[in-house]
Amino acid sequence: MPNHRTIELPKFILQLRLTEELHGKQAHEIVDRIYNKSVTPDENVIGTYFSTDGEAKLYVSLYDSRTIAEEQFEKMGDLIRTGGGAFTHLKEIQVQRAKVYTYLGLNQSHFFFLHEKDVYWWAVDLQIAQASMQELIRIVINAKQK
Repeated sequence: MPNHRTIELPKFILQLRLTEELHGKQAHEIVDRIYNKSVTPDENVIGTYFSTDGEAKLYVSLYDSRTIAEEQFEKMGDLIRTGGGAFTHLKEIQVQRAKVYTYLGLNQSHFFFLHEKDVYWWAVDLQIAQASMQELIRIVINAKQK
């Protein structure tokens, strides 16, 4: 049975304001195009963020189970690690007890992490990358605890 849940994206991540939000089939098609293959579940959410300090995109893939989400999370890391494409400098770090993959590409910093059954991918301008990524993880963890 297809996944039919959704999430509410943060309206702000530090000074970055949510300016556009996509759900469902449209978001799924965009994420699939990025990976050039279907590695995402049916339910995805994409948020576009903007401030005078920079821009960012948040991609969230909503899986039916934690096991599938973990498998896809690790597969994403493997694809970037072995891809040799536009992304470089893959590292694994810990932020607020979350395992986070971080890498560079397309003039941005990229971070992806797993929380519960969801995989979050944050693509953000370099100058605001670290602080905004830490704030995003704080928001996600706190929202899920409510």
